[in-house]
Amino acid sequence: TADMMLHENYLNLSNTAKVLYSYMKLWACGNQEFEYSISLSNKIMTKHTFLKAKEELIQTGFIELENNGKFNRTPNKYKFSNKWMYYKSNK
Repeated sequence: TADMMLHENYLNLSNTAKVLYSYMKLWACGNQEFEYSISLSNKIMTKHTFLKAKEELIQTGFIELENNGKFNRTPNKYKFSNKWMYYKSNK
């Protein structure tokens, strides 16, 4: 965790993406794969902000979308990823 939090790719995340990632880690209770629905974040951010932060985490390799529950109205399934170590930022 310390290595990740001091890594350039983590530091370049938006504050919203960092907050969402922290909540996802907390919700996952140490599991690598977890279910997370947008409603779990409605007290900390708007739907639009959640979707933007989630996409940022996916694009930068911090999480992977395992299963989209959109069509059967179930929570999305995600997996934490270490692909962030190899992500090359355009910044």
